[in-house]
Amino acid sequence: MPQHNATATGRSEPRKGTGRVTLLLFLTFVGFEVWKTIHFRAPKQIDVVQLHLRDLRGAPISNATFAGKAVLLNYWAPWCGPCKLELPWLAQLQREHADDLVIVGIVDDPQDYQDAVAYMQSKGATYPLAQLSPEMHDAVGDMHTVPTTFYLSRNGHVMHSINGVVPETVLKHWVNEIIAAQ
Repeated sequence: MPQHNATATGRSEPRKGTGRVTLLLFLTFVGFEVWKTIHFRAPKQIDVVQLHLRDLRGAPISNATFAGKAVLLNYWAPWCGPCKLELPWLAQLQREHADDLVIVGIVDDPQDYQDAVAYMQSKGATYPLAQLSPEMHDAVGDMHTVPTTFYLSRNGHVMHSINGVVPETVLKHWVNEIIAAQ
């Protein structure tokens, strides 16, 4: 029950600050709801071979592609500004760590496939693009944010997962961590 102050007219008024507290509680609630929608529980382990990855034409991506390598699964879209920002960084990391790392760009909307291929080619990125498979959906759930990236060690342990873009220095650091992990 709000506390009141008596005025000269004899009527009571709510104490000042009550509206601020209500607003603060409301904003806290809204903030928590937003946080819940953009954060998710990443799986602790992903067996990339069991994801049955297919390129954007529908051809299977060979399991040998992943043998003994760390994997970065990057959900993205060609219309996404933050995705476009990180794509050159990812392409450079793939070139620098070709023997130890496989980056896979996951595109979930078939209407984006052609634009995704064209954008990758325009930026000189050569890592594989894959369709979202039912097995991938089962492993990681719905993606509500692009980019969303999973950093997997060579044994499939999910070491990092992030919704949104990270600074290039963090990206490089996390890639070095998954490559070094046993």
